[in-house]
Amino acid sequence: FWLAPLLAFLPAAMGFAIIPFGQSFRSGGHTYHLSLLDPGNGMGMLYPMAIGATAVYGVLVAGWSSNNKWAILGSMRASAQMVSYELGMSLAVISVFMTTGGYDPHEIIQAQYGMWNVLPQILGCIVFCACMFAETHRLPFDFAEGEAEIVAGYLTEFGSMKFALMYLGDYIHIVTASALIVTLYFGGWRIPFMGDPGPLLSVLAFLLKTLFFCWLFVWVRWTLPRFRYDQLMKLGWKVMLPLSMANFLLHAYLMYRRG
Repeated sequence: FWLAPLLAFLPAAMGFAIIPFGQSFRSGGHTYHLSLLDPGNGMGMLYPMAIGATAVYGVLVAGWSSNNKWAILGSMRASAQMVSYELGMSLAVISVFMTTGGYDPHEIIQAQYGMWNVLPQILGCIVFCACMFAETHRLPFDFAEGEAEIVAGYLTEFGSMKFALMYLGDYIHIVTASALIVTLYFGGWRIPFMGDPGPLLSVLAFLLKTLFFCWLFVWVRWTLPRFRYDQLMKLGWKVMLPLSMANFLLHAYLMYRRG
């Protein structure tokens, strides 16, 4: 019960570590990358995907340790939801890795010089954004909490700083998800019609793009109503997964035709 808030908060915060929030620069014969982790560590964009997937353990532990029927129901909903939408999201990201030729975040951003990935991979971008809404438990996918149905879900028995950590983890997850969308599909720190903007302008561009998608998360939360749970699972398995598979096969075929 005491460990669950940390299990929910830490993966959300650690996922941002590999994302470049500005253009790399050279000084004194050394290259400095504007990211918390060195991109040459071999993990690349696989790191935030793997770390983000462990956030489900915090939700499961919170529901189980609360010894409350509403909490365990909310955590079961959340785990099924995250597993269902991880598949579609992963296939959408693999398409980006395949067309880029690697999963280094700096290579992905450099490959978007002249044209962002959102244009050739618009289908994958839509699937990824929708799956990120489900991964972060935001409306219309907030079945883990479901105040009108199951009180507050896995948060029912939490209060004080433990509740604050759980909620803070959700909002940090939104920031990380927005940064991932920007990096994979919207050019990262790149500015349209500009070559290399420099460290200061690139950080500002990345910040503005990330803030826009954070605003989009909040806007959708206050605009769309919650689905039924069967509609959620149907959307994940019968819509998002086939669309991401079709996007993956399409880009694999186009790469094969190009030789």
